[in-house]
Amino acid sequence: MHCVFLGVVSHFINFWLGSPGQLYYIPKSSLIDDELDNLKVPNEILRDFRNMSSHLGDWKAS
Repeated sequence: MHCVFLGVVSHFINFWLGSPGQLYYIPKSSLIDDELDNLKVPNEILRDFRNMSSHLGDWKAS
């Protein structure tokens, strides 16, 4: 959670989605959205995952 809060995850997301031509570049954020939709989480986690395409800057640690 601390990495999300400090912006480390935000930096990685910007590298992955905003660096065309690099080996780590992901051309479609919909690929990440599909993976987030397929994750199975424990019942104790009440929040659903937000999709990348519409909530790129609104990451929260919960």
